[in-house]
Amino acid sequence: TRCPGCIAFESMNAASKIASIPALLQITARDRDDPLLRARKERFLREAIPASLLERLGGTRCDVGDEEAATSLARLRRSSGKLAVLERLLQRFGKEDHKTLVFSPYTSTLDIIERFLKPLGFRLFRLDGKVPIKQREQLLQQFRDAEGAPVFLASTKAGGTGLNLQVASRVVTFDCDWNPSTDAQVARSPSSSFSSSSFSFTHKLLP
Repeated sequence: TRCPGCIAFESMNAASKIASIPALLQITARDRDDPLLRARKERFLREAIPASLLERLGGTRCDVGDEEAATSLARLRRSSGKLAVLERLLQRFGKEDHKTLVFSPYTSTLDIIERFLKPLGFRLFRLDGKVPIKQREQLLQQFRDAEGAPVFLASTKAGGTGLNLQVASRVVTFDCDWNPSTDAQVARSPSSSFSSSSFSFTHKLLP
């Protein structure tokens, strides 16, 4: 028997995904080897997601196990208001030549944001826990040296200290962390994992 607290947290986590990017709940190619997980996700989608939203997503499953088809640009834009707002913000920042940081605690969210933005022509950089510490400074230097209005996608859980991104003048917090202090510190405090310009403007996207 699962504890009520575990069930409640899982439900809140699912609700957060619905409010942010519903495609995060879809059954993907990664789920094919786990029949129990696949069945549980499909049941949840059928019971918890309105039929109209499922139609926008293209159903509960990725087309023929192809994640790219299920997270296509048009479907993502129709199903996620936050992605549509992010697109408009970045287009505006691009016209003004602002370098932008986009933060999320979840690498699965960064995966979808990356697939969403690439076809739109944005120059992207990305840092999450999979990037070796020795390569991080080189990646940050490439972002600093990039001309125009590049976009840096970063996980707030990447770890490490003193990652200086002071060249960025715009910061977008795509997802709120369960720990409010993380959102208060990230991209602002020199003692946090990331520090940005004291003159940057921070935009927090809410469900």
